[in-house]
Amino acid sequence: MALARLYFGAHWLTDVLGALGLGLAWVAALGLAFRRHTRPAPAARGLKGVASLALVVAFTLVSLRFHPADLARYTPPRARLPLTPAAWESLAVAGPPRRIDLRGRPGQPFTLHYAGELPTLIQAVAGWGWQVAATLAPGNALRLLSPSLPLDQLPLIPQVHDGQHEAFALSKAEGPVRRLVLRFWATPSWLEGRTPLWLGTVTAQHRRLILNLLAPPATAPDTVAPLAKVLPDLGALAPRQPTVGGPWLLGGPGPRAAGG
Repeated sequence: MALARLYFGAHWLTDVLGALGLGLAWVAALGLAFRRHTRPAPAARGLKGVASLALVVAFTLVSLRFHPADLARYTPPRARLPLTPAAWESLAVAGPPRRIDLRGRPGQPFTLHYAGELPTLIQAVAGWGWQVAATLAPGNALRLLSPSLPLDQLPLIPQVHDGQHEAFALSKAEGPVRRLVLRFWATPSWLEGRTPLWLGTVTAQHRRLILNLLAPPATAPDTVAPLAKVLPDLGALAPRQPTVGGPWLLGGPGPRAAGG
């Protein structure tokens, strides 16, 4: 807990050391009083069990009730960096080419760079069978133990880039055992200081059976074929590719319009 408070910048090191010292002094005082005034000392086995159970119950209840608020409170704010359309296009070509997972390994390439609001993107692809994906949560985790369910009814396991889960994800069913997945991560850059910029990946998933009991969605390594299937559905966002083999830009004015 002390290391977490330091990591999130909630307290200074001197605050944490002072709190630890006060806690140790209080526990020592209680221990001395217990030794001097208890005859005979009771068995510690039952007390350990009760204390452990109370700790688990209290931690679970606090986590379920306050975890989202605490996570939002301690998430470092991202600075808003304004970019011109020309700078956005140049950075999109030379920007981070792949998603970086928790172990620092490269993942899927960022083949989509979107400039705009999330409701606009969701509305643009809704007519093509895309829907907001339900990510893995305590309420839907048991669905992974149902091999008979279609893949589009299984929760989406989140992915990480630069220590952050995707901001939102969309999925499109391709039969009962396959689906396409669009994931987008927020960036600190804003187009002309007004429009947020997002990094996106396109992948295909299939249902993988483990001992005919567990059915986790598995992501295929190929990203070229899924991208070719997704681009027609993104036509309302005017996708354009500045360089051959580079990422596709969605939405936002082009450099010529900005220059005018």
